[in-house]
Amino acid sequence: MNMPHRRVTAGRISAIIGAIVAISVLAGVLVGLMLIPFAGSLGVLTRDLVRDFESLPEELNTPPLPERSVILASDGSVLATIYYQNRIEVPLDSIAPIMRQATISVEDSRFLEHNGVDFRGIVRAAASNASSG
Repeated sequence: MNMPHRRVTAGRISAIIGAIVAISVLAGVLVGLMLIPFAGSLGVLTRDLVRDFESLPEELNTPPLPERSVILASDGSVLATIYYQNRIEVPLDSIAPIMRQATISVEDSRFLEHNGVDFRGIVRAAASNASSG
């Protein structure tokens, strides 16, 4: 049985194209309406981030380190030393170079190579964290 071929007319083609355009426009409007809450949330998030960033101080102030307190008698002799942390701040110049090198080598032997940001160390730590769960 041979089925008769329908002839495709210009009117039928324009009706199909019109239907495709109408469905595309409707789908675009629906997707746009669904994205409005996300766009609004993104705007609120951006506004809050800018507000938080602008409220940061221009310079970060480090509080003074806790040091020991020395109570002196009227003649200048030490009566007592009170401390939570027994610390005395000294300038870096007064620390011997060998002591500075020893501290750096104990803490991070490659510090002078990467100046504080050790990407190899970061990758190593991430791999260690990932493998340990």
